[in-house]
Amino acid sequence: MTEPRVTWASYGKRRGWAHWGEQSALRLTVPGDEWMTKAVRVAAAAEGGKLDAVQCYDAGVMSAGPLQGTAAWGYLQRLIGRMQAHDFERVTDHLGEILYERSWSAIWEAPVGAFTRGGYAFYSLDHETDRQDPNDTRPELCRILLGGSDGVTWNKEQSDHAKAWVRGLVGLLRDPTFAPVVADECAWILRRFLWSKAVPYLERVESVPGILRAAYLAFAINHPAGALRLLKGTVALLYDEPLERAPDPTPDGTVAAMLVAAQGRQYRTPNTFPARAKAIHKALGREFDFWAPT
Repeated sequence: MTEPRVTWASYGKRRGWAHWGEQSALRLTVPGDEWMTKAVRVAAAAEGGKLDAVQCYDAGVMSAGPLQGTAAWGYLQRLIGRMQAHDFERVTDHLGEILYERSWSAIWEAPVGAFTRGGYAFYSLDHETDRQDPNDTRPELCRILLGGSDGVTWNKEQSDHAKAWVRGLVGLLRDPTFAPVVADECAWILRRFLWSKAVPYLERVESVPGILRAAYLAFAINHPAGALRLLKGTVALLYDEPLERAPDPTPDGTVAAMLVAAQGRQYRTPNTFPARAKAIHKALGREFDFWAPT
């Protein structure tokens, strides 16, 4: 397997390494759940469409995988923790040097009540007792993953440290041993973004999960509040106005209206939505045989 090519990238004031990914996320399959498989692939397409994408240049500290699970939210720790449960030795093959020798850390499932959004956390190994309080504050995550850089200012040692993490994570994501874990984790992340406030609007249009829910979740993983405004605004326009204003109040028609609104930045949607709408549109065509004028 070729050595992953990483490049120096920036986002606002932050800088860091990025591997944009080389392996398609279309290989992801959520066992026993055809709809979730499609939804994960649509959301992954909106995130760049690559299985092995990893970067450390934004506010997430380190982000990895098709849905870019971040360390700042505990998703990266959970992914590695579940990979360890699946095949500890293979994880050690990829991450042992950077995790245990450079970062002096291990990942365990956190005790109940600990502040770990994903359920797993880093724990320091550089003291007599392995398990102490979880290392989950931003400075602690920067120390472990970025060698102490704050993501804005870097020295060579910190840069080399972060690059080793990026390359190790790329190796993990490319390893077919962990493909079922990656797919299942992507499904878990998507489910977390199904806000209860969105459910009545989704169910008003679709009685069972379909194209509308997949499109909504692909926006929501980027900006939950913006996705909810987009959904509510579109449904209100199509269903609460006179019929002539809503010529096609179907799931496909609602999705088409959402994509148009997202590209026009209606309903106070974020500036990331226009490009995202185009990627979602293409992916919906592939996964759900969806077509609508651009």
